[in-house]
Order: sequence, then C-alpha cells, then structure tokens
Amino acid sequence: IDKNGDVRTVKEHTSWDRKDFNSDNAMQEFKNLGFSNQLFPFPKSSALIKHIVYLANFDDGVVLDFFSGSSTTAQAIMKLNAEDSGNRKFIMVQLPEDLDEALSRPSDTKTKDSIKAAIKFLDSIGKKHTICEIGKERIRRAGLQRNSDQQGQRHR
Repeated sequence: IDKNGDVRTVKEHTSWDRKDFNSDNAMQEFKNLGFSNQLFPFPKSSALIKHIVYLANFDDGVVLDFFSGSSTTAQAIMKLNAEDSGNRKFIMVQLPEDLDEALSRPSDTKTKDSIKAAIKFLDSIGKKHTICEIGKERIRRAGLQRNSDQQGQRHR
C-alpha cells in the first residue's frame, strides 16, 4: 500500500536485471554530471538504489549509506523525492581515505590510474584528495541538475 492508501499492482521482477540498473547506465549518469569514467570505474546505479528505496515504501525516513563512495545513494534519494514529492533524508558515511597515501601503496595499474584521475579532478575543483570530496561534489552536482530539471519543467 502506498502513501495514498492505494495498493501497488506492479509485479516486481525476480532478479535485478533491468537495463537501467546496470553499470553502463550508472557510468553514463556519472559522466552526465561531469565526472570522468576513471574516477569510479563501476559506480552503483542510482536507478537501482532508487528502486530499492521505493520498494521499502516510505516517503519521509532516513537512508543511511555506510560505504557511500561517490554518493550514488544521495542522488537516488534526491531523484525519488523529486518524482514522488517525498521528504526522505540521507546520511552518507565514507572514511576520508587519503588518495595520495593510497597512491603510494602497492596496487594494480588500473587502480593507480583511477586514483590519479581522482586526484587530478579534485585538484581541478580545489578540494582535498579524499573519496569523501568526490561524493560531496556529486551531491552538489546532482542537486544542481535536479533543480535545473525542475525549473525546465515549470517553464513548459
């Protein structure tokens, strides 16, 4: 039963194989916010996270993400709130891992390239070299995008 008292009649899939849930779409969404695909090679799909929260059937609770990384969950909550006028909040938790220190540790070439790209990006926006800063920037950009989308809808 949804917030209006209506019974949901959508039969859910038995697996999470929807195209909008895959990492290719998640990467495109990340790139649409102006991020390089090297920062997070396989971000979570905000459509998947949004759907999971939708299935939880609440519109004014708090979603806590203890491993927030690039803050996909925050973007998903903002999108869902915009779609259904919900008032959900989010708390993103990410250890402030020092990327310069991470770069000095042994790792494969792909990981080092990702860390270097993250450092270069953070330098370009004048932020500390931590994963937290990437997540905070995603929240800012997703919020601006959402506001822009809402203003565009009002002017139609």
